[in-house]
Amino acid sequence: MTQPKPASSNPLALLGLDSEDMFAKGGFGVVFSRAGVGKTAFLVQLAINAMAAGKRALHISLNDPVSKINLWYKEVSGNAAGSFIDMTGDDLFETIQSRRFIMTFKPEEFGAAKLEERVAELADQNIFSPDIIAIDGVRFDEGADGLLSDLKAVSEKRRVPMWLTMRTHRQESGDKSQALKPFSDFAHLFDVAVQLYPEGKNIIVRRVKGGDGVQALLDPATMLVKKADR
Repeated sequence: MTQPKPASSNPLALLGLDSEDMFAKGGFGVVFSRAGVGKTAFLVQLAINAMAAGKRALHISLNDPVSKINLWYKEVSGNAAGSFIDMTGDDLFETIQSRRFIMTFKPEEFGAAKLEERVAELADQNIFSPDIIAIDGVRFDEGADGLLSDLKAVSEKRRVPMWLTMRTHRQESGDKSQALKPFSDFAHLFDVAVQLYPEGKNIIVRRVKGGDGVQALLDPATMLVKKADR
């Protein structure tokens, strides 16, 4: 089977999130937006891009079943193939299946200790050892500081980049500065942060921490990052 690889025009490089840059720096990242804007799709694209570079991705969902997450990967990989990854959709999806592991938890049952235990079990049994961890559905409430600090400690201990999604409130999304408020309560914990927000017919993808405000677009048809129109 042909080895997939990110294309030279990989749009994630616009945000400094292509695999080479991201894995050289590692760290703790978050993508945040209101509901329905594209957080999960962005997280899946990051994971697919990593797997196309030969990495292994652990995807943890606190909201959706494995079947739904698998559909996200199939859809996004189908759109990514021939776009920012030099491979056909079917071959890419088949390839990433062996480099991806999906876990689901109920939000109230998830914690850093549980994650560390499961990751250690997989590694000890030579089943799976992730190079990137994507967590979708963490609750960013008043008690989240402890959980986030503990998750970051797991990331640092394992030397594995970890990305989370954060949901903001709909009423905050019209004002860009207000839309930052939920994130700003936890900003000190993150090395990299990406904000998604609608602007007219576009979905703006803006790196608000760790990248001097660089931005791109999220194509609403394919849910892939693309270069911003000039």
